[in-house]
Amino acid sequence: MGRLMNLISWEINEHLRVLVTVIGIIAVAIILQHGLLTSTGMFGTVSTSVSGLPSMSGMVLVRAATSSGLWITLSFFTAVLAAFTFRSGIEGGYELTLYSLPYRKYEIFLAKLFTVFLLSLSLLFVPMFVLIPINFADTPGFVLSLFTGERFIVFSVLLLLGILYIISVTIFLAVSLRSMLAALVVAFPVLVTPYLLNANLPPSSFLSKAQVLALVKGHIFLKFLPQRSIVLYGIVLPGVLILTSLVMVNWRDVK
Repeated sequence: MGRLMNLISWEINEHLRVLVTVIGIIAVAIILQHGLLTSTGMFGTVSTSVSGLPSMSGMVLVRAATSSGLWITLSFFTAVLAAFTFRSGIEGGYELTLYSLPYRKYEIFLAKLFTVFLLSLSLLFVPMFVLIPINFADTPGFVLSLFTGERFIVFSVLLLLGILYIISVTIFLAVSLRSMLAALVVAFPVLVTPYLLNANLPPSSFLSKAQVLALVKGHIFLKFLPQRSIVLYGIVLPGVLILTSLVMVNWRDVK
C-alpha cells in the first residue's frame, strides 16, 4: 500500500496536472458563483423557516450546481485531466521509465485512476464548499443543515456519479484510441451533446434527477439511488468501461 501511495503522490503532484486542475477550479468557481447570484435573483432566499435543500436557498444551490454551462466546463477539464494522465507520459516518451519501476501495470492504472478521480472531484466540490458558506454567511444554520442533510448527501452522490461517467468514458477512449488528441476529439462531443440536445442521457440525466431532490418527500435514498438509470449509467457502465480499459492496459505493450 505504501508503494502505491507513493505512486499516487507522484501522479497528483505532476505540475501540468496541477495547473489544469487549478485553472479548472477557478473556471468552475466563476460559473458556479454566477449561477448562485442569478438563481438568487430568480428564487430569492428563505433560509430561516426551512432548512437544507428543500428551502429556497437550497433550490438556488441546486440550480447553480446543475447548470449545463457549469457541467460542460467540468466535462472539458475532467476529460483533459483523464486523457492527459493516461496518455501524456506515453506520447511524451517518459512513461517507459515508470513501467520499468517495480510496479505492476494494474497498480499504475489504479494510481492514475485514483488521481484523475480525486482531481476531478476537486474541480466541483472545492468551489462548492468554498462558495456556499461565503454566499450564505448570514445564515450559518442553513449551511450546517445543508451539509449534514440526507438530501445533500444524495445530491453529492449523483454529482459524483456524473463525474465518474465522464472519467470512465474518457479513459476508455484514451486507452483504446491510443491518442490523447483523438480521445478528446471523440469524448468531448459525446459528453456535451446531451446538454446541447436536452436529451435524457448521462451525464445530463444525473443533473435532471438531482434537480428534483428538493421537491421529493420521503426516504430519499430509496427513491433515487436504486433507480435503474442511475445504477446502469452511474455504476454498471462506468465499471465496465474502467474494467475494459484495465484489461487493455494490462495485456498489451506500453504505447
